Amino acid sequence: MFEISYSIFGRQNNENPILSYGKAFIAGAYFGIVYEWIQSCNDNPEEIKKKFTDVFLFVFNEIKNNNC
Repeated sequence: MFEISYSIFGRQNNENPILSYGKAFIAGAYFGIVYEWIQSCNDNPEEIKKKFTDVFLFVFNEIKNNNC
């Protein structure tokens, strides 16, 4: 499953290295959320979508608020 998400989000030929790291981060996060969902099976797809978005908004706001 990780290989599939990385093939979609991961490094492409002749890509900016910084962008590649960012995309690798997204691939890993996506894999982790799907893996957790499979383990618990407590949420429907819409709830997972909201949690995924909420996580990234939370991280973005933390970075913004801490001037990182």
